[in-house]
Amino acid sequence: MGELLERKMITREKRLRTISHYNGTLESLLEDTEGDQIKQRVRTLTQINQDEVIAAIRVLTSITQAVVIIHGVVGCAASGLAFKSQNRIYSTNLCERDTILGGEEKLRQAINRAYEEVNPKVIFIVGTPVVAINNDDVNSMLYDFEDIDAKIIPISTDGFKTKTFITGYDIVLHSILKYIVREKADDVQAEDFINIISVSENGENRVAISEILDALKIPYQFLPAGQSVEVIERAAYAKGTIVLNRDEGEYFANKLEELYGVPYIVTKPPIGLRGTRHFVRQIAKFYNVEEQAEKYILDKELEIGREYVANSFQAKKVFVEASPYEIPRFNTFVQELGGELGGFCVPYVDVNDREAFKHLEAVSKNIPVIVAVGQLFEKANVLSKKPVDYYISTFGGTSFVAECGAVPISLRDTAYLGYRGIAQILQNLKRGSLLNERYISEAASITYKDNWLKKSSGWYVKKEVS
Repeated sequence: MGELLERKMITREKRLRTISHYNGTLESLLEDTEGDQIKQRVRTLTQINQDEVIAAIRVLTSITQAVVIIHGVVGCAASGLAFKSQNRIYSTNLCERDTILGGEEKLRQAINRAYEEVNPKVIFIVGTPVVAINNDDVNSMLYDFEDIDAKIIPISTDGFKTKTFITGYDIVLHSILKYIVREKADDVQAEDFINIISVSENGENRVAISEILDALKIPYQFLPAGQSVEVIERAAYAKGTIVLNRDEGEYFANKLEELYGVPYIVTKPPIGLRGTRHFVRQIAKFYNVEEQAEKYILDKELEIGREYVANSFQAKKVFVEASPYEIPRFNTFVQELGGELGGFCVPYVDVNDREAFKHLEAVSKNIPVIVAVGQLFEKANVLSKKPVDYYISTFGGTSFVAECGAVPISLRDTAYLGYRGIAQILQNLKRGSLLNERYISEAASITYKDNWLKKSSGWYVKKEVS
């Protein structure tokens, strides 16, 4: 079982040498991340941030037939409300006294209450910084609940050991593999469906992928986000596994292949015509439906071709904010629409991502690159020095962009994957072109003062002292 026998998941920094703070150019990033020892950065001022606790809550609150107990102060549970939870959220509501003396009794009460009120199949217990301080032994305490007809699963997040929020996804997937996925014997035949690993994708993106698989008549199940415990249990019985975002779900796919022989079907992000074409062909090849796939691709590309011509970036510069796995495909998509990548922001960079960045096609190595979650003031600083015409973000939070003289295109709640994603991006592009360009340019620099914009954009990003 290897890593699954470990109580806690290894952090991204140790496993993939991930960095989560950087401000420079593409050239400097590639130079600074060469070799085995990548020098970490720190931010001496952080405007907005999220940690692995919030990332874990995001996924867990979307899983049905489960409840989530957030073992910490009540404020830690508030983030679950923002994710439009599919299930009940409980908080142990620890106080200052519990930080010193422990909060195990409150956790016992929360578990009993959750079981009596909801009768779930699974109870997730999410750790928080308070638990890391008071050293509550959650794992040992769970033996007191062996008579409860529900799996009680500890999620070992504490907010201290990693700077990379995506480690929270790793921790959740590790626990799901360890405690929920049913083991499959070697002599048991796989069933006729594939797993689609979706961690942070919104519902519109899942619909976009569903449309492709339905057209090819390929049976599938999404997991873990937005799915039931019963479906997740069947993951090892799948015919194959596809990951929508390699950075977020590849660990899960690799483990399913290693432990249960479920093939990992490697694809590229289905972004733009070229990316979607590759995605469809890889799945079709695995399922031996290439002929149907080629007809489907031709029909969809003919259908969307006119929109491509009518709505293009027309040699404009585009700044993209997305996961590092998606940046190369967004770059290709921008080029397909006649634009030029003018910079990008990603929440982290690991050893796999830096290899992908080396192959960014026809991109100036002097474009600005920010590695951060949030930090709007740094982005505004960059855009004031190297302005762009459009700003695309898969994370949202783009209202400040209009003040920087660019057209904001937020994809947080819309599709950007598959053919549905292409259509929705083109619709956003059409709406953006109707904005009053004069207003946008006149609104520039309202939020941030000249004395900040004159500073280096990486003013608060420093090399970590060893």
